Amino acid sequence: MSKLEDLDNLYKTTISKLPTESRLFYCSRHLDKLQLLLINNADTLGRQEKDNIKEMIKATQEEIKKINNK
Repeated sequence: MSKLEDLDNLYKTTISKLPTESRLFYCSRHLDKLQLLLINNADTLGRQEKDNIKEMIKATQEEIKKINNK
């Protein structure tokens, strides 16, 4: 499974250096946006695009767990 840092350059270069609360806020919003994107565009997205979004969702969920366990 990919890490969020591997999939999201903004998170890697900027967000990951912010305080915990800011990282958690970003991840929560990012997760909401990704889930809405997948739901609202399910009919128009190709298989690869759906798989990429699902991978990003899983990586974001894992990052949220990691942040909460610190």
